[in-house]
Amino acid sequence: MLSKERHQTATGPVQLCRFDERSIDNRYNQALKAVLRILLGLALSPRTRATVAAFLHRFDEVSDRRVTVRGVGALRFDRTVRNWEPVFARAHWLLSGLYPDVRIGEAAGSALLFDMEKLFETVLGLRIRHACQTQHGGRLSLGLQSPVKNLATAGFQLRPDIAIQSGDETVAILDAKWKRLDLGDAYQMNAYASRYLCKRLALVYPAFRDCPPGRITEFVLMTEERPVLDVVAVDVRELAFGSGIPTSIDAIIPIERN
Repeated sequence: MLSKERHQTATGPVQLCRFDERSIDNRYNQALKAVLRILLGLALSPRTRATVAAFLHRFDEVSDRRVTVRGVGALRFDRTVRNWEPVFARAHWLLSGLYPDVRIGEAAGSALLFDMEKLFETVLGLRIRHACQTQHGGRLSLGLQSPVKNLATAGFQLRPDIAIQSGDETVAILDAKWKRLDLGDAYQMNAYASRYLCKRLALVYPAFRDCPPGRITEFVLMTEERPVLDVVAVDVRELAFGSGIPTSIDAIIPIERN
């Protein structure tokens, strides 16, 4: 008896343990694979589809299972998988049909924010660039945030949002504003007119309920060249889904018609 106790003391106490056999084909991965297949069907752009397909490729050894909202909600997260809990929360949102919306809701989620002034400026510029290339045989070129010139001998750089060039001559400058008109905008355009020797300028704003699309007003700036400054409002829906340049600024662009 004494010999047996000494043997146990020397070798340490006997411990019982439980272990799980790890397998990639488990219900957690099965749930993620099912959600990825749903996302693959919803993806529109080739780049997004390629990204989702690449993730799905990693789940080749995982069985295909039909997964429900209740099934994902029933998954339990211990310390070994707790780091993945936010991923499954998003999977639960997708299966529940909870998508980002402009209205407030009870579920906390991710937000997607855009710099609307930059987006407005870029889409408008690309539309005008396409018109310059297709309707004028490439004689007109367009610069976004260019060409850059200094307002003083050093520093104070000017970067017009949209500058239309005919050779070395700047024939029109447009500045896109995702806000309402203020006096500072006119000062900015006056600086462009003087520094770029441009006689046709436009401030472009998004139309809204109290300001329908079209030309709002026109100013003649009191500088030596007497440049014309148009203030126009653009229908954002037309800009997003239409073709060509919006009709409200069509007359400002010196493009020959067929």
